[in-house]
Amino acid sequence: MEMIRRALSGSLLVVSSLFAMAQQYPSSDGLATLYKAILSREAHGNVPRMEEIAGHFDNMRGMDVAEIKSALPWMQRALESPNPSVRVYGILGLYAIDERPDSASLIGHLVPVIAKQFDDPYLCELSIETLSYMKPKPPEDAISYLLEALRSGRQLHFDPKTQIGQSPRPDEDLGPGVVFALVQVDPNRNDIARAIDAYMVSRMKTADQKVATLNALATRPVMDARLIADISANLTDQTEDVRISAIRALERSGPTGVETARQQLERMAGAGEASNRVREAARQAIESASEMKNK
Repeated sequence: MEMIRRALSGSLLVVSSLFAMAQQYPSSDGLATLYKAILSREAHGNVPRMEEIAGHFDNMRGMDVAEIKSALPWMQRALESPNPSVRVYGILGLYAIDERPDSASLIGHLVPVIAKQFDDPYLCELSIETLSYMKPKPPEDAISYLLEALRSGRQLHFDPKTQIGQSPRPDEDLGPGVVFALVQVDPNRNDIARAIDAYMVSRMKTADQKVATLNALATRPVMDARLIADISANLTDQTEDVRISAIRALERSGPTGVETARQQLERMAGAGEASNRVREAARQAIESASEMKNK
């Protein structure tokens, strides 16, 4: 999950700069002109570098639909480029379109092209976010690609040849990132809950995986009994951060989740709990659930 946050924070800065570049072109077809320029520079071996592009974010919500549609074929070409730097510009443009309430109707036909980026370790997680954030809701084929990625146990593999001058990065489990994306769609939808449950039971092994997955589940209220049971099972984990993340996920689920594990949470909130952080988190979860029930 941390990789997703790093990718997003960096991506938003680049998106801001990228669309500012479009303002350099007086044409009403500015966004398409921008991508044509990027592709033209690629053909001449002179792809714009990130630091070349400066400016402020151009709000995609206010951009004319016709201008976006005219740019989409060029954005697709960028995303399908053999040059990874150009592919970055392609996915960032589509990610920016996700700001709009009509993004699914605009870029839904590009779902298969976006999903192909799952094989690129540097674009994979941002591509997953792009699929899950389509509005008003992602197309069904986008959800299918996300479910397949979670079920397949996909790993991010970083080629040492692309990491010159850097410490080699080990392979990373894509699971928590896909869980986060699917939770944004609907954690209580049966096929989504079933896939997340299978991941938590069979492949969620390390403390980092557990914390990231539980934190993802804490972003939406979880009501599915299987997932609440999976979250509760982590209340006894030996790692303090895992226990705290499990408590917070139950708290986010409201009385449904807290009541399921109330006895255990009450013990964790008692004087016998060695960790002050765990004790405080448990107390807060119980109090929050009580307040919600009394409203």
